[in-house]
Amino acid sequence: MGLQQSRGLSPTALLQYRERGYFFPVPVLDDPEVVEFRGHYQGFISRNSERLKALPPREQHVVLSMTHFAFDWVYRMVSHPKVLDAVEGVLGPDLLVWDSRWFSKMPGDKTYVA
Repeated sequence: MGLQQSRGLSPTALLQYRERGYFFPVPVLDDPEVVEFRGHYQGFISRNSERLKALPPREQHVVLSMTHFAFDWVYRMVSHPKVLDAVEGVLGPDLLVWDSRWFSKMPGDKTYVA
């Protein structure tokens, strides 16, 4: 499938994606949305902190995956029009969110995120 122009990515961004296999950053959330979603995420992590600490890092996906099915705020992020516009430019208009997984590196965290 070829890359196509979208409302979310410029021709330059699409070219960089084609050449490198990635493009960033893609501005999506405005300041109030960042505050809202960060608060939800921090609350989620706080409520699950003991469970996460009890799991080895490679098993934490049990807690940190598929959250778009469980939480409206995650679904609103993955289905945000600016996210969909950017992804549509790469994959086309027929989209489905198959999985959601948090890869977070918290301040002071000694784990390695590749």
